[in-house]
Amino acid sequence: MIPAMSRLGACVLVSVLALAGCSHSPVPPATEADGVVATPPDAPAPDTPASDAPAPETPPSPPRDLTLPTPLLPSFSAIDTTQMRAHIAELASDRYEGRGTGTPGEAMTVAYIIRELQRVGMVGGMPDGSFTQPVPLRSVQTLRADGLRFTPEAGDPIPLTYGPDLIGVPDDIREALFFDGAPMVFVGYGITNPGYDWDDYDDVDVRGKVLVSFVNDPPATASEPTLFQADTLTYNGRWMYKYEEARRRGALAMLLIHTTETAGYPFSVLNLDPYGERYTGVEPPEGALGLAGWISESVARRLAQASGMSLEDWFRLAGSRAFRPIDLPVTFSASMDFAQEPGVTGTNVVAKMPGQTPESVVYTAHHDHLGVDAEREARGEDGIYNGAVDNASGVAM
Repeated sequence: MIPAMSRLGACVLVSVLALAGCSHSPVPPATEADGVVATPPDAPAPDTPASDAPAPETPPSPPRDLTLPTPLLPSFSAIDTTQMRAHIAELASDRYEGRGTGTPGEAMTVAYIIRELQRVGMVGGMPDGSFTQPVPLRSVQTLRADGLRFTPEAGDPIPLTYGPDLIGVPDDIREALFFDGAPMVFVGYGITNPGYDWDDYDDVDVRGKVLVSFVNDPPATASEPTLFQADTLTYNGRWMYKYEEARRRGALAMLLIHTTETAGYPFSVLNLDPYGERYTGVEPPEGALGLAGWISESVARRLAQASGMSLEDWFRLAGSRAFRPIDLPVTFSASMDFAQEPGVTGTNVVAKMPGQTPESVVYTAHHDHLGVDAEREARGEDGIYNGAVDNASGVAM
């Protein structure tokens, strides 16, 4: 907490579940949405020849100026780093058993957070004055993933391995999935935003098709240096928005292209345990996707090449308002089984410190993490995912 804020208005703190983010899951942690991520590098000229050799990973962007604005310095100087380290050490200790969603470890975490909030004078932020908000959840686990492949009109099929190449689960409550030669469409950044006069879909009918999209926002340009808030990730750039727009369009499935630069984290964050449980809302969303997934950068490069282009070509085209959806000369096939179980309940923690004005400052962090890897424990190894960085550090603030 930053004490200086409480004198200006209400300070609201919300400690939430990451849900899919910190489960054993195919979607990234909540920190992806809260941070600033880099935009794609400049693409080569369109006549750059394709090569059969493996393309290098996207190079990192130059470092940004992270100097704090002068008005923020007094607030940041009020942060007690010694106390923060103590909170991190406590929450990341083995006795919390990795703070798995809906587990006794999470219950201990919630109790600790509430005690500490009360100690600094915060009160319950729920309408009834309590600190907690129950969150009913559904667990989804991939049991089998066979026959994953991209099949181009010309050339050999591209076999995919679940985990290293592709990960994903359905939005709905299905327990089996079978795609046999589903048509594919590249939709750029998958964004429709009239405020920016941007429409990657251009009213093209994508119902029943597998959509392929970049994450993040289109990069700002010299002529539009504040396009999509420049290097600040907007809601349109978040993975969850991409899925939401695909659902609204009636898509069969969506595969997001992962690069470390556009996502802000390595692919290993997503495929840490591809066959483990993830958590989502009990009720499926309207227009649920048959598969909401990700593909690695290396696979995306092979997909682009099989479509007669390169990944750099896709970046260049997608970064323009002139972009239009591209029907790919490639189909997608998959046969997968899932286990889905309702009945898991997690807990959000909501607290507030009343101030002197109607304005509020809201601070959020997720307190759950990956819990315990039972297989590692059975082998006599340390199976606890302690989660000091993700996200005991955020909660400790």
